[in-house]
Amino acid sequence: MAPSKQIGNKKLLIDSPITSPRGVPASKGLSSPLRGGLRPASPNKALTSPLRRMPSPTRTRNGIMGSISNNSCIMPSILSFAADARRGRAGENRIVDAHELRLLYNRHLQWRFVNARAEAALEAQTTTAERNLYNAWLTTLKLRHSVKSKRNQLLLLRQNMKLYAVLKGQGPCLDNWSMIDGDHRNALSGAICALEASTIRLPVVEGARAEVQNVKDAISSAVDVMQAMGSSMCSLLPKVEQVDSMVYELADVVGNERALLDHCNDLLSSLTALQVKECSLRTHLLQLKDAVSCSTTEV
Repeated sequence: MAPSKQIGNKKLLIDSPITSPRGVPASKGLSSPLRGGLRPASPNKALTSPLRRMPSPTRTRNGIMGSISNNSCIMPSILSFAADARRGRAGENRIVDAHELRLLYNRHLQWRFVNARAEAALEAQTTTAERNLYNAWLTTLKLRHSVKSKRNQLLLLRQNMKLYAVLKGQGPCLDNWSMIDGDHRNALSGAICALEASTIRLPVVEGARAEVQNVKDAISSAVDVMQAMGSSMCSLLPKVEQVDSMVYELADVVGNERALLDHCNDLLSSLTALQVKECSLRTHLLQLKDAVSCSTTEV
């Protein structure tokens, strides 16, 4: 039986087709015994073949090594088929992952576009609100300036009315002052002329003589004139003192008016600074409200 096995192995080496790298033809040749790869020998041939020829040990060893090499070629082909199947599944998984990644990227782009539109609308609303706020601030500032100017005009009118009320009682006296001053000047000039005529122009040189009675009468008349002038001056003195006191009061009123005007100016300057601070605080408050509303809408 040993020679028959050796002959069968030899026929397998001779009749078997060359295996491909994937091992598909070799597997077909092994799986189908009807296609002629392996033919069982008859008993007669098995008995007579040892008498005809005996295979050498080297050929037998070569046949065994060839069958081992064929089997080794078949095994890598099966492994490569499994690897190709795994690669195909991995490729399908990659395609699915790439498709999902594209979908996610498209959704991301859509959300970015929606967020950009929302931000643009919010910026437009913010710009419009800021512009309206700025216009309202300008209008309010103009109104406040007009109110300040009207207040200043009202204060000036009140001060003028007070001054007119003070000067109204002194108006007739001031109007009569020119006439009184003229009479006073005329009286003084007449007294001076009478005194000069009575004393300085007397001829007291070169043996001139004068009557004592006439000189006495002239001096007495001059004294009478001076007394009349003194009485008139005494009668006018209370009026002059009253006018003087009123002038002092008027000076005090004018000084108080100037002090009040300076204080009003200081108050107006401080009011302007407070107004600017108030506007800045209102603007900051509106910005904080917008920021809080934006944060709530985003959440």
